[in-house]
Amino acid sequence: MYKKIFISLCSLFILLIAAVSVSATGRLRYSETDSPGTLNPVLSRDMVSVRAIELLFDGLFTYSTELRPVPELAESYEKSEDGLLYTIHIKPNAKWHDGQPVTAEDVVFTYKTTMNPKTLTTSRSQYDVFESIKAIDKKTVEIKFKKILRSEEHTSE
Repeated sequence: MYKKIFISLCSLFILLIAAVSVSATGRLRYSETDSPGTLNPVLSRDMVSVRAIELLFDGLFTYSTELRPVPELAESYEKSEDGLLYTIHIKPNAKWHDGQPVTAEDVVFTYKTTMNPKTLTTSRSQYDVFESIKAIDKKTVEIKFKKILRSEEHTSE
């Protein structure tokens, strides 16, 4: 009961501080009470930046309401029998905003930049679950987890 009330209040709060509308032309209009501090996902520290980044960038995956991975920039993936190694194939048509292709090296760069102790980031802990990330070819990345994630232990495919 309290959880539903809390979620409802949070939703209302978000609606009060951010407004989103889609015009008849299909344009998305989004407003915040402040300007984002950065649009760099690695360097984001404030919620205004995080919300803007979520609208601008796709990840390899998003999650379903059941917390199962749903491919976004990933075209497909294979999981090893032990659940620790994922081989992810990036969509051939995945592009950055400037039209350049998204590559496996981009994924590795993001990981290395985030994990570099000289990078001032609040998202490092999100990457602590990975043992390694390496590019296999231009559109294939291999991600090795340190251990099976709890949500994966209870997920059947």
